Amino acid sequence: VLQSCVGLQSVNISKCGNLDGGALLRGAAENCSCLHEFDVGCVDGVDDEAVMCLAESEVGPHLRVLGLESSSDVTDVSLEVLREHCPQLRRLDISRNSSVSEDAIIHFASGHQNCMVLQVSNCRRVGNHCRLLLGSLLSGRTGSSAETPAASPTRVRRPRLQEPQTMADPDAAIAELLTLGFPLERVQAAVGRCATVVDAVEWLLAEEAPEAVSPGSTYCPTVASPGGSSAG
Repeated sequence: VLQSCVGLQSVNISKCGNLDGGALLRGAAENCSCLHEFDVGCVDGVDDEAVMCLAESEVGPHLRVLGLESSSDVTDVSLEVLREHCPQLRRLDISRNSSVSEDAIIHFASGHQNCMVLQVSNCRRVGNHCRLLLGSLLSGRTGSSAETPAASPTRVRRPRLQEPQTMADPDAAIAELLTLGFPLERVQAAVGRCATVVDAVEWLLAEEAPEAVSPGSTYCPTVASPGGSSAG
């Protein structure tokens, strides 16, 4: 079908148990350059190699929706490839995944400004605090949504601080955190105190008192003084 219908723009084969999802992703990459939406959720055979094949093909630049539910062979590698090669991706479903890490999710959401919906429900390695952070990152984007627990996004648990240590790539972590609008001095302090980017964002959100922002505006947190008042 993919070879015959080269003009396909939307394909949904989710929950089709007798199909090979990896082969279908590769087939779409080779034959369906007009594809905008592809859902292979709950289909066996989907892995990083297949996702990379699709993302790096002619499909990648205009892919808007991708469903990868229950694809536990999809790892952090796929998120990075999608971030780099699929700039128009607006909705990504990686729910019921047991391989993708919290750091990769936050890195994807902060670096992919067009993504408005990122589904991470029942991801084994993703906790409620990461979902709160994800909601905060996507909240200023028009039409955005993320699955977050019922709690105020500004009441984020402050992470348990580690002994002073550096991240694997502190310069990259600082650059990523600065794109979220946090002041350089606070970012440097967070990177010096926290073990991961997720913990650093949590610590910054716990220390800051962000003002309400309208959709599409630039997020610029207001620093909270020790006494509880805010300094502009």
